Amino acid sequence: MNNPGLMTSVFVKKILLLLFPLMVIIGAVNYGVDPASLFHSGEEARMARVLLEGGQVRIGSNFDERIFQRNFILNLKDPRDTVILGSSRSLGVDRTIVPSGSLFNSSVSGASLEDFLAVYGLYRECGKLPKTLILSLDPWLLNKNNGQVRYRSLYLEYARLIKLLDGGGRVPAMNPLYKMAELFSVTYFQNALKVGVRKLIARRGVGEVASGAQETGNSESVKMPDGSMSDTMFTAAQQAGQADEEAVKYASEKDVYSLARFFEMDPRLKNLFERFVARVRQDGVKVVFLFSPYHPLAYEKMAVRLDTRIILDCEKYFRDFAGREDILVIGSYDPRRCGFVNSDFMDGMHL
Repeated sequence: MNNPGLMTSVFVKKILLLLFPLMVIIGAVNYGVDPASLFHSGEEARMARVLLEGGQVRIGSNFDERIFQRNFILNLKDPRDTVILGSSRSLGVDRTIVPSGSLFNSSVSGASLEDFLAVYGLYRECGKLPKTLILSLDPWLLNKNNGQVRYRSLYLEYARLIKLLDGGGRVPAMNPLYKMAELFSVTYFQNALKVGVRKLIARRGVGEVASGAQETGNSESVKMPDGSMSDTMFTAAQQAGQADEEAVKYASEKDVYSLARFFEMDPRLKNLFERFVARVRQDGVKVVFLFSPYHPLAYEKMAVRLDTRIILDCEKYFRDFAGREDILVIGSYDPRRCGFVNSDFMDGMHL
């Protein structure tokens, strides 16, 4: 007579034998590629050390800005007086924006509201909150179809701050076993495959830059000690008068960067933004809103295009909110309001 318990045991063993090689492959790829630098100290960690020591780094094309932020903040000894959160549109802002005190620009390319929460959450968890937080507000922060998913490199940090906002309680400590879970995570494996393919196609080109601006690699972007970026290729484009052409091209694209299908300001994102600002102020941090202008030719076109003129509504919403909450506002999407002209721009959306 068959023993059901024995049959079940044999079946389970067969399943485990089949799964074991798959888990080994997943674990090996996740550990070897390690797209979020969970198991290895990658280039981002080395770059963070250089900036913390007051140096500069030349940026390659395959560099995860968010992992860099994690490494920088985790190793920060003393809080900066002012921190900037924003996208690449605010990466050119350096410490000269403040009259005194220390500043670090924690902006990341293509920043979404999720990035704001994740990076601020890191500062908060490490006990390194600034006195002032400058939020550089792009219109796509309120677009649920902005297509920005790069915040996933800091998903755990984002999730923990969301939990704080939702529950109003203490931010839970990171589970010490989370790395083990990620080692065999299918999602992490999928990301590792994508990153691994990119690494095969293009080698990382990140190198230290000495005070004498020694050149390493092919990139022309240099990250300064205050976190801001200097891009000599863009500067050359400005000098050659190419920015006007780039601005017209940018504003004429079928889907303007991160503004595709932007039919309305998403109520959920507006609510999340307002709760985030309230949390920051509750933490005793002064909030300042910053608007980076668009190129005059780009703004002129975008302000009348049916599918992009919502940027006007976005700025009005942010300004109205700032007025109600007595928050200082600097700048505008409209370059004329800020006194900028065509020659001040690198392309359609970067100064």
